[in-house]
Amino acid sequence: MKIPFVVTMITLVVVAGMLCAINRQNDFASFGQKSFGFQAFNFGSPQKSKAIMAYWKKKPEKVDAIKTIIKIDYAFMFVYCLYLCFSINYYRKRSSENRRWLKTWLKIAIVLIIAATAIDAIQDFKIYHYLNTEDSIGDMRYFTYPKWAALILGLLPLFIAALPRDIISWAFVGRSIRFLSQLLKSIWVFFPGILFLILPIFCFWMLGQGKDIIVAFIDNRPSGNSVIAFNYFRLIFFIAIGFWAYVSWYSSRIISYIKKKQQIETQVKAGDKFEDVERDYEAHKDYFEIGKRFLDGIPRLIGNACFLILELAVLQSPVLYTSITAMEAWLFFFIAMYILWHVNKWISIKQNPGEALEDKKYIAERQLFKKTFYVLLTIFLVLVIITSFYEFTSIQ
Repeated sequence: MKIPFVVTMITLVVVAGMLCAINRQNDFASFGQKSFGFQAFNFGSPQKSKAIMAYWKKKPEKVDAIKTIIKIDYAFMFVYCLYLCFSINYYRKRSSENRRWLKTWLKIAIVLIIAATAIDAIQDFKIYHYLNTEDSIGDMRYFTYPKWAALILGLLPLFIAALPRDIISWAFVGRSIRFLSQLLKSIWVFFPGILFLILPIFCFWMLGQGKDIIVAFIDNRPSGNSVIAFNYFRLIFFIAIGFWAYVSWYSSRIISYIKKKQQIETQVKAGDKFEDVERDYEAHKDYFEIGKRFLDGIPRLIGNACFLILELAVLQSPVLYTSITAMEAWLFFFIAMYILWHVNKWISIKQNPGEALEDKKYIAERQLFKKTFYVLLTIFLVLVIITSFYEFTSIQ
């Protein structure tokens, strides 16, 4: 797995968490009214910004919320400035990038990103100053517009460099249509497994009765007065989750094997040799109805999603001190699914490296994955037993 991709995934998760925290504080400070929010203050006229500041200062809790936004925003600035400069420099130094005008623009983009971050920091400092004093409020748009202009001009060359070179060509259109076709066909083929992901989301994220089950799982106490007592409810719940994930993955995997066999048999009947068709399938050739990446990747993704859905349902529970909202749950769900798709793809490549890798190294990597699997399985089973004895109480 390439380092730039790992950095991107970590940054994506951190940025998503920070944006959710900022949005939550902003909703509290503005009482859900966008016209009194943090962005409205930055984009408003001096009179409008003055009215918003007066609204915030009516309650100390709102002032504290805005100060929290500023503190998180400083951390957010550091992360996005560091990541964008890293990404721009990575694309600028790529050996495959030979467009001199774009390389020059990428150099300028680093300066623009740093300038946008500096303007953002100064603007937040000004807001913090206004919260603690009675000074007259200036026009914040003098900071907001240059900041966004510099940021957009800095992101534009990065976006161009990340795009495929042949994006304006019939070859790219053909690849896009084939990808979309295989994706839609995969959704139809694996629809039963996907349906059994949608139903638990509806049950545990939206229905009150489903949320009560999650609350009972978290806040359930063992019978008797002893703190240490075996809790059958929690153990059965864990077993049910494991069984559901295993059945969902295995049934989807069986469908994948059947679909693969049907596609290969169709090509063999058309006159192709079995060995050639098998080799083309492993090489991700485009003439298959559903390619290897979908037939291998979606069953694994369905199995991973079972645990992810339950985890996000727990994080939405009202018994937690700070539970996430449904919108935040959906955001983290799609981010996690995107990351898991690429992690599973990387594991698949490591497990099936092809003929290019030496046998000894291949066998060693397979043994390492097998040992890692058994270690993680043992840790999971130990945690299941421990949590079945441990008394959970509400931390609200």
